[in-house]
Amino acid sequence: MTKKRPTAKQSRRRSTVAPVRALHLDLKGLPPTAPRLTEIMELAKASGYNALLVEWEDQFPWKDERFRNETCYSVQEVETFHREAARLGMEIIPLVQCLGHMETWLRPPEFEGLRETARYVDVLNPLAPGAGAFIEGLVDEVLAKTPGCKWFHLGGDEAWTFGTHPDTKAFVEKHGKGALYLKHVEPILDRLIARGVRPILWHDMMLEWDLPALKALGKKADLCVWGYGRYDRVGSPWMKALGKAEAASKPPILQGGGGHAACDALFKRFLAAGVPLWGGGAYKAGVRGLMHPDLPDHEARLINTADWAVFAQRFPLQGLMNTAWSRNTTDACQYIPIDAALDLLVAGGLVWSGAAKAAGNLLKPDAAWKAKVLARSMALLKKRGEAARFEACRDVMHRLNRQRLAGWENAIKPRETLACFESDPRRKSLLSPEKSLGYLKDHQIKSIEGLRGEILKTYHGLIPDLWLNRYVDERLEPLKQEHAELSARLKRLMGD
Repeated sequence: MTKKRPTAKQSRRRSTVAPVRALHLDLKGLPPTAPRLTEIMELAKASGYNALLVEWEDQFPWKDERFRNETCYSVQEVETFHREAARLGMEIIPLVQCLGHMETWLRPPEFEGLRETARYVDVLNPLAPGAGAFIEGLVDEVLAKTPGCKWFHLGGDEAWTFGTHPDTKAFVEKHGKGALYLKHVEPILDRLIARGVRPILWHDMMLEWDLPALKALGKKADLCVWGYGRYDRVGSPWMKALGKAEAASKPPILQGGGGHAACDALFKRFLAAGVPLWGGGAYKAGVRGLMHPDLPDHEARLINTADWAVFAQRFPLQGLMNTAWSRNTTDACQYIPIDAALDLLVAGGLVWSGAAKAAGNLLKPDAAWKAKVLARSMALLKKRGEAARFEACRDVMHRLNRQRLAGWENAIKPRETLACFESDPRRKSLLSPEKSLGYLKDHQIKSIEGLRGEILKTYHGLIPDLWLNRYVDERLEPLKQEHAELSARLKRLMGD
C-alpha cells in the first residue's frame, strides 16, 4: 500500500529545520580580526548555519573615510571574506541601515540636514532632500562588494523620532506613518529587486500599519520579526498589556520591537497580508541587568533558541536569524565578545538545523534539554580545537563581571551612608573615607586594571587591542569616577 505523502503544512510542522539559518555578525563593537572572521564563519558552517547576516557598520571600507573606524577591514580583506563564504557555501546577507540607527552616517556635522531632529544623529529624515539617494549610495557600495547577493537587510527599526520633523509630521498627519515609511523605502526596494535582490526589514515599525500598507510592503520586502526573550510584564513593566488574541498564543510570546512581538496573532496578521516572514532570536544580547554584560545569560538565550525553533515549526518562515549584538545601539557601550559566547553560537546552529535532537519539549525546555544541547556544543568546539580558548575567554569575562558587580556594590553602600550622614549629622562620628571606599579602590579597581593585560593576552588575534582597551575602559573608568566623587564628598563632610 502506497503511503500518502505529507502536505507542505504537515512537513513544516514535523521539521525543526528552517530553510535559511543566518548567524548575525554585529561589527559595530568588538569586531573580530579579519582572520578570526573567517574562522567564525567556518565554525558557523559546522554548527548548521548556512548564511551570515553581516552588519558591517563602520568596519566596512567605505569610500568616505568619515564612515570608517580605526581598524576597519581593507577592500582585500572583504574580498577574501566573500571568497571564503563561497567556498563554504555560506550565503552573505549584508545589513545597511536605512532609517534608524544611522549614527555612523549622520554623526558628521555636514549631514545635519539629513537628520530627523538636528540634535540627534540616529534617525534619518526621509523627506530631506537627498535622503533616499544617500541610502541608495550606501547600499550600492556594499552590493558592489557582495557577489551573488540574494537578500539585503535594510534594518529600518527603532526610528524613535520618526515623524517628528515639521515636514514629516505634516506628512504623517495627512497620510499616516506607513505611507511615509513606504515613500522612503519603496525606491530603495525597487532598486534592489531590479538587481535580483530581495530586501528584508525589521518588523517593529510596521506593528500599527493597516492592511493595505502591509500588502504594499509584502510585494517588495520580507519582514523579520524579532524577539529576544519571553514576555514578562512583571519583570519589564514598560511592556504593553496583551490583547485577547495575543494572550491566546500557543507558543510563548516574545518581547521585541514595540513591546511584545512574536506570537501567533502577529504572524497570522502579517502572513494574511502576504508579507514573507523571518524570525530573529539572539544568542547574545544585553537586554537586562544592572550593567552592560560581559557574558550572555545562558538560561534566557537557550530558551530563546528553543522558542524560535517552535515558531519555525508553526509558520512558513523564510529563515531564522540568530542575532549577536555587541552594542545596544551604535553609540552605546560594547558588550559580550563573540568568543565568550561560542557555546551558545554553536547551540543555535545545532538546534535550528535539527542536528541537536535532544529529547525534550521545545515549548518547555528543561534543564536536561539545555544540558544536552550545551554538551553537544562543547563537543563540536572541542572537535574543532576551539574549546580551550573559548573557556579561557569565558573565564576572564566572568572574573571581570564579578569584579565590576562587587565594585558597584561597594559604591552603593557609601552613597547610602552619605545620605544617612547628611540627613542625620550625628551619625558621622566614626566616618572614615578610607575605610568606606577602601574595598572599591584596593580590590575592584586594582583587580579590573590587573585583568586588562590578561584580557589582551587571552583575546590576542581575535579582536584588535584598540577595542579591548576601550572595552576595559568602559568598565573601569566609571568606577574610578565614582570613587573620586565619593571620596571628595566624604572629605567635605569630614570638614564640616
